[in-house]
Amino acid sequence: MAREEELAKYVDEAERRVAAEGTLDLEAFLAEAPDELRDELHKLISMILVLRPKRPGGPPSAPRAPLDDLPGYDIYRRLAPGSKGDAYLAWSEALERWVTLHVLPAPEGSGESRLTERVRDLERVAQFDHANVVPVLDVGQFGELIYVATEPIDGETLSETVSRMRDQRGGPGRSARAVAAGASGPLTFQDLARIVRTIALIVEVARTRGLRLEGLNPGDVCLDGSGKPWLQSLAFRLATPPPAGAYPPSDGAREDVQQIGLFLYELLTLRPAIETARDAGANHLTGPRQIDRSIPKGLESIAQRACAPEPAGRQASAAVLAEELDHFAKRVPPRGLFRGLRSWLRASPR
Repeated sequence: MAREEELAKYVDEAERRVAAEGTLDLEAFLAEAPDELRDELHKLISMILVLRPKRPGGPPSAPRAPLDDLPGYDIYRRLAPGSKGDAYLAWSEALERWVTLHVLPAPEGSGESRLTERVRDLERVAQFDHANVVPVLDVGQFGELIYVATEPIDGETLSETVSRMRDQRGGPGRSARAVAAGASGPLTFQDLARIVRTIALIVEVARTRGLRLEGLNPGDVCLDGSGKPWLQSLAFRLATPPPAGAYPPSDGAREDVQQIGLFLYELLTLRPAIETARDAGANHLTGPRQIDRSIPKGLESIAQRACAPEPAGRQASAAVLAEELDHFAKRVPPRGLFRGLRSWLRASPR
């Protein structure tokens, strides 16, 4: 059998398994192939796993012209817009693998020194290693563009999930919709609590590494085929020390809690928090249950506290917020007999 025919046979089989099962154990599959075909099959089948369509639609948009000449990268197609800039699927010649290439807008007041400083900051943020943070493979500058290459995640962002659920006029507790490509279960309120708890725990670890959240939103989180949440490192920035003599002193923990709270609010209501505040005609958020009565009172209470305008009204840290979400998801009372029981009754699903 000619080499091309044998490659085609294995590629066809990979496509058949992906179509039937929604995923593929690539290492196990390659073990079935002859040694001399494995490298080429790895490249071809990796492309299948990353590019398989998530929903019906037309051909992807062409990449922006400035990226066509980016050294070391072969731009294949535009992906769903990222929260911090455009995103593309690309082949890295140096790494010999597919990557997601994020192209970031130039920083304010950008000159050569400002661009260089931004790249240096991103390189430091990229060193943050966590089991639920998308690995960063490369950071660089091309003209006035800054790019970040990350591991491709086979799934969909929570912004895509929210958009799809909004289009179908449902909420997470009212209909069974897949949480990600290849996932089979519905996105329940317990699922939401677990997802946001994971994000809160990541944020708590990141704070000990000198990182702070920077505009967390559903586009920063991707759910893979198993429902595992992956947070983009682009959601973080380097922490800056407070001004001398600032009062009250703050390490930014409660500010991060508020960003997580606004993130949870949008997942619950399927509406950005700023949109509901504007519609209310005031500088406060509409209660989540005023938008969707199926939202459990306990989860509403957790979200509203995290979104409190004054820092003192929020959970003291992302770790405390994660614990409250864990209690909700597991439906068990927290530690501490009387105070814990009261908190659990307030946070339990209704």
